[in-house]
Amino acid sequence: MLSAVDKLSNQPVSIKVIPKATLPKDRLVYDSCCSNTAKFVVPLEVYILRRLNHPDVIKFLDCLADETNYYLITEKFGTVWNDKNLKSKNDGSATTTTSHRSSPDSNVSTNNDAASANSSSTNTNVASVDDNTLETLSYPSSDLLEYIHTFGGLTEELASQIFKKIVDVCLYLKSINVYHCDIKAENILLNDNYEVRVIDFGSAWIIPSYSPGHTSAPRLFDKFYGTSSYAAPEVLLGKFYRVDRAEIWSLGILLYTMVCNSAPFGSVEQIIMGKRTESKKMSEECHSLLDGLFVKDPRKRMSLEEIARHPFLNSQKINVPFAI
Repeated sequence: MLSAVDKLSNQPVSIKVIPKATLPKDRLVYDSCCSNTAKFVVPLEVYILRRLNHPDVIKFLDCLADETNYYLITEKFGTVWNDKNLKSKNDGSATTTTSHRSSPDSNVSTNNDAASANSSSTNTNVASVDDNTLETLSYPSSDLLEYIHTFGGLTEELASQIFKKIVDVCLYLKSINVYHCDIKAENILLNDNYEVRVIDFGSAWIIPSYSPGHTSAPRLFDKFYGTSSYAAPEVLLGKFYRVDRAEIWSLGILLYTMVCNSAPFGSVEQIIMGKRTESKKMSEECHSLLDGLFVKDPRKRMSLEEIARHPFLNSQKINVPFAI
């Protein structure tokens, strides 16, 4: 992920570099209205994200491209949690510049330790990227996992507040037939007001809704999309699975990690058996919710609607652990 500044608005933005060579054909779609009015091929992630409208989902700004990469530009969000003194929200961040223009010669200067644009300015279907003024950038982590590691986990009150926001995002996505498929602490940005943004729709899918009794069956997947440590038992067993039910298990991993600052399962065998480790004392409400999320049989797991109604998400008195 890169940090940059929009030259037109002088606002900080984030840039995700998506190498074209890594995208399979089923992750590419035709779209329009990024930096060009003509239709062009973009990653499914871009197609989905720019259509989302939820306060807790990262805001799409633009998509640029060169011969090698796509550049997904989004709002800059979050607090640098690895600075325990929190002297500055953006301590250590260097910046470069980007311009969002509806023409094929938009210029972006981007680089980081892991990836850089190694191509000259070219005209593409989206917009060209000019790397003549590359700079090395530092992009400190602002995600929920960094917060957990920095402060040793969350109180149940704060975990309830944040988890409720994530469940609300999942319900919103479900209402428009979208599934994130990679819900995890690293994909949730957090600021010092404990507001969140869900990011990284690189594994997301659009799946038509299914109603029991209809002739069409729900779509089943045999390939896993997401992060293996968040995978449900049926996925690890190589079975055909439903992404909506597998995502409930991932939410369980997320909640447990938030509260316990550790993984609920120590091995693949434990995951398949559905036997988690209790690493710290939990309230009855939290324990009950985790029991409903970590059900081995995906057909018997809680639904998103049931999670949203659970007492753990509706009876907590929020006491923020510290103020900045």
